[in-house]
Amino acid sequence: MIYLLPLLSVILGYGVALILKPSNKKNLKLLLAFSGSFLLSLTVMHLLPEVYESSLHAHDGHEHGHEHAHNNPIGLFIMAGIIFQIILEYFSKGAEHGHVHVHGDAHANRMPWLLFISLCLHALLEGMPVSHHHDMAWGIAIHHFPIAIILTAFFVNSGLNKAAIM
Repeated sequence: MIYLLPLLSVILGYGVALILKPSNKKNLKLLLAFSGSFLLSLTVMHLLPEVYESSLHAHDGHEHGHEHAHNNPIGLFIMAGIIFQIILEYFSKGAEHGHVHVHGDAHANRMPWLLFISLCLHALLEGMPVSHHHDMAWGIAIHHFPIAIILTAFFVNSGLNKAAIM
């Protein structure tokens, strides 16, 4: 049931954007800054310490009279994740950060599939911690709510129809 929370926050953000019709770019940028900083603080204060602590405890039971130099690959995995996120951002053209460009009326009814797939991968990777820590679903939901408002506002302002946006 907790897995529905991020999805419901996106649907709620979509509804709020359709009702309030936000158009002030300064306010949208503040909302975007909140969303990114919230997720960054969640990662730095909650996820990274847990990851490092659990990787250190994985080597604790390996005592047999001499020391081993343990190369902890966690830093490499974090860097690989950052690089993968940059690749996703390249394909989505920065849509998860409010940089959305949908061109003209000829494309107004077309679904931007590359953007859709990139955002799905982005959400999947953000949601992976939820499988082990159900309380993270609240953090992901709080992060997705303003992003949904911003993306919906940009898509509506660019002329994309509501069915394609949803």
